[in-house]
Amino acid sequence: MYSSIRFLLVCLLLALGIFIIMKIKSVKNKRRYIIASVIVTIVLIPVLSLLPIENYFMAFESPERVYKYMNFESKDIVLTVEGENSAFVVGNNGSASSYLIVPKGIDGWKIGTGANTKVVRHELFDGISVNVYQYKNTEEYYIAVLDMGGGTCEISDSRNSVFHPLENNSTNLPQKHITYFAYVNDFNSEYQLTINGKVLTFNE
Repeated sequence: MYSSIRFLLVCLLLALGIFIIMKIKSVKNKRRYIIASVIVTIVLIPVLSLLPIENYFMAFESPERVYKYMNFESKDIVLTVEGENSAFVVGNNGSASSYLIVPKGIDGWKIGTGANTKVVRHELFDGISVNVYQYKNTEEYYIAVLDMGGGTCEISDSRNSVFHPLENNSTNLPQKHITYFAYVNDFNSEYQLTINGKVLTFNE
């Protein structure tokens, strides 16, 4: 829906521009102006995708509704991890997963674009991948831990965060893989993550 609305909007703007150009008799070389209008329209599409103007006049009742609105209808929502002022939504279509951090407003859940979700840290040790996601420049952080060798992990951290396991059921993988997701309410240089008895720090 999100992308469709923006596509429809730029098409209407293009049609209006062409209509105005054709109606103004004083405009010479109308073809040049029409081509320019098409170019401007093409540029507007990605620009508008980064501007969730709906946030100014509407809110959603759940982060899952936001995820679906953002044109992820083809993916099933398999996990939602709620933080203090946001939620981390995981979707899967059987072969690939997608993540979206959804901000929480005063009147409900708002639209968060993928561009607002940043990977601020990536660590790899002993075949275990750790990604730390942040929403914009806020204090909302989420951690994803995956043992690429398969199997389960014992995970804890210095913030007593709750780690939610999510099994990857993709038929493309030869063995079971589980990704653990958690909301971290205070990620800084003192934060410690313990995986299978090994302590990982983020003070560099």
